[in-house]
Amino acid sequence: MSDTVSKLWKPEYQIRHFLDPCQRFIYAISDDDAYTATKRDIAGGGVFSESGTAGSVVRGINRKQMNLLPRWAGWLNELRNASFQLLGLMSEQRVLYSPEFSLYYPSLVQALLSQENLKSMEHRHVTQLVKQFIEPMLLHCPSPLYHSHVAPIITPTLEHLYRRISSSWAPLLISSGPEAVLAKQTVKALSSQNCVLFARSSTNVTDDWFDAYYARGGLFVGDLDSITSEAMVEKVRLDLTRVLADMLMSSFALKGEWALVLANIYKEEQARKQNEPSLLNSAPNMSLNTSDVRVNADGTERNHNQNDYEIRQLSRIKAMGNFLLQEDEKIAGPIVLFVISGLSYPDGYTCRRCIKLCHRVIETCVPDERFTELLGKRMFEAAIKSIVLEPKWMVGIEWDMIALVRDIYCRLVLGQSFMAAAQGAGQQQPHDTNGRQFIQSKNVSNPLLGGGILCSPSDFPRQVLVSLPGVTVVDIKNLEENLNENRSSKAQKDVLRDLLRVAADNVKIAGFAGEGTQDKEESILHEKIVKALIPNLPEKLVIRSQEIGDNNLSEESSGMPSIFD
Repeated sequence: MSDTVSKLWKPEYQIRHFLDPCQRFIYAISDDDAYTATKRDIAGGGVFSESGTAGSVVRGINRKQMNLLPRWAGWLNELRNASFQLLGLMSEQRVLYSPEFSLYYPSLVQALLSQENLKSMEHRHVTQLVKQFIEPMLLHCPSPLYHSHVAPIITPTLEHLYRRISSSWAPLLISSGPEAVLAKQTVKALSSQNCVLFARSSTNVTDDWFDAYYARGGLFVGDLDSITSEAMVEKVRLDLTRVLADMLMSSFALKGEWALVLANIYKEEQARKQNEPSLLNSAPNMSLNTSDVRVNADGTERNHNQNDYEIRQLSRIKAMGNFLLQEDEKIAGPIVLFVISGLSYPDGYTCRRCIKLCHRVIETCVPDERFTELLGKRMFEAAIKSIVLEPKWMVGIEWDMIALVRDIYCRLVLGQSFMAAAQGAGQQQPHDTNGRQFIQSKNVSNPLLGGGILCSPSDFPRQVLVSLPGVTVVDIKNLEENLNENRSSKAQKDVLRDLLRVAADNVKIAGFAGEGTQDKEESILHEKIVKALIPNLPEKLVIRSQEIGDNNLSEESSGMPSIFD
């Protein structure tokens, strides 16, 4: 069913149907999609209220009327989503992994994830595919079947998603010049006014055609107004990017069910170290708990066999992290490239999650020299650029990004290891007998405990810093001396911030910073050097009315006898 519906979106069928004034609306969004894109309050009456969007996609016609045009898109969308949800249920209940289904599995992969179908899907369709099917499959597939069942699904999907998302964000990353004007035209959704011209000009479907298709999210908005159309394109772009980031977060146990497993294990370790069994009964944000019932880290009650369940889940968490980043370059490559690109996307939600994913990638891959150029140059460069350019959307994320810079530099250059997510003070690894390499960290085989380091120091991070305007070799030497002298988290991040502030000031002087940069008052880099806007109050506050009142009082009292006379 999914394959049949997906074929309608192939370019040759789109071109044919867009020429027909009625058939074109099978590709249109629904009035409900348009309403959610405007972020209006449902309490205001919904789609069919006076301020609603009913009849805006097909002008003057809504789905309550006896007309098929506004209903086609909803029907096809529900058919597609129903097939994805059914596959998700089959994955959660392990039907897909049964021996009886093994004969049909290759044909399922071919029908669902053929390159023709993937390339022609809209953003909203791919979002549902990832959310409804691929993420549940990653979380419920038995670890011995990762190569036979997960790899055929995830390999083409990740490769395609990276290309699709990169093409979708590319026009927005062009900040100035004539190219920026042309780029803004490519992110406009297809409408009834220009769909015929689009169909007639689409004589040759090439990679450029698909890049433009992904830039607008593949959307056809019918007769919708331009403002709502723009909001709709932005919504599908953000939804697709965020759902991929969330899928990776769940797969690396950074959120969701697997993250709770790690939190429970950490909670039990703390109770054992402190010899305090009452911690096992305490819920979050509760100082006192008199109940004898053991609870999870999120406050929910534990099951009687949950310890055994968490041991099995921990084994799957480790196996999944190794499978995604270590065993197949075709899987690891798109993941690493996506999280690096996500550091530059102007979306705080995506950037925060990509920073956490970057930490997990570093903890897992930094000992492998195949990743040195990706981590030490491309990832480090993206993080530095996001800090130094000081864009508005980075407000509130700067310290997280500086922590990522610290994690990369100290592991790849100075031989310092950390706990997970670069928490705590750096642990300096000693040199070997030759004095040229560092001895590997004891946690190198366990990224969940912080991972390892790069034994052979890399110059890639140094080269990135020296390329910054205003930063010299002497500054780099002083930076490394300070990072080695004081390895606490706060001290190291402060030293890095001071260096990056010099680069940020020189970037602005040179005119490299684009529009929408932070003011000094809101910039983390200039936090210590900006003077307070309100001057210090005097030790004794005397206001003008008091001065006048005191003078009058002294004049009056000079002519009046005191009661003590």
